[in-house]
Amino acid sequence: MANRVFTGLFALLLCVGATVSLAAPNGQIVIFDKGQAAYDTPENALNSFFSACMAEDLKWYFQTLTAESAAVEKADNEENQLDPMVELAMFRRGFVQGTITETFDYLEARVLVVRITDDLGDQFLIPYTLVKEGGDWKVTNKFSDDEALEPYSDFIPKLYFGHGQRPADVNAFLGYHQPQEATTTMEKGITSFDLQIYYGGTIDPATFTATLNKKDIRLLFEPFPGSRQFVALPLESGRNVLELSVEGLRSDGKTAQDSDRLVFIVSP
Repeated sequence: MANRVFTGLFALLLCVGATVSLAAPNGQIVIFDKGQAAYDTPENALNSFFSACMAEDLKWYFQTLTAESAAVEKADNEENQLDPMVELAMFRRGFVQGTITETFDYLEARVLVVRITDDLGDQFLIPYTLVKEGGDWKVTNKFSDDEALEPYSDFIPKLYFGHGQRPADVNAFLGYHQPQEATTTMEKGITSFDLQIYYGGTIDPATFTATLNKKDIRLLFEPFPGSRQFVALPLESGRNVLELSVEGLRSDGKTAQDSDRLVFIVSP
């Protein structure tokens, strides 16, 4: 589907742009039945778009798009052998709620910025654009590649910060999108884990340390303030202990250390 945005198993449909809403910012996306669908305002049109996705109703979904956007998306699905029903099902499983955070005019369209929360707790900020077509508001992907709208797109992951340090700042020196808890249990035969680590903005990379089962694995990491990294951790059968630490500046300007201990248990 147009402008797909994925995270894990959650596929956000049609990062096409967004709705023109007369609704005030911080209004909730409303899910309703097809019989309640309306396209008289950007808000109603966007609600219809989300409702079609949640209903896994492909015909209704395409009706919420402009004719051009629907044609482009159908051609893209055919060319890339994509099954739109699979993505609708993924959206339904992952979507928890949507909140309109900002609205504004953009060229001939109305932009409605929506903060979407998925079932993992991650959040996506997406600018949806709508235009009038035949008297109805419809979602369009016409502006999906416009650089002017990029500042309104964002991914806000739910992070696990470990335990033990001053939560307000020190714990944020090291954060994890995966895993989401101190101990992770995996099935027999698993030989690696994809660690997703976020480095705090005030860390000192020179102080970073990393050991796995007491072995130095510092070279697997590239700590940089305010960055994230994916690290493939080699695992053995049984208990694997990852220990990480780094120093950084607290909000009061003092130096402190964040130390985390993550355990990965592979069933023997």
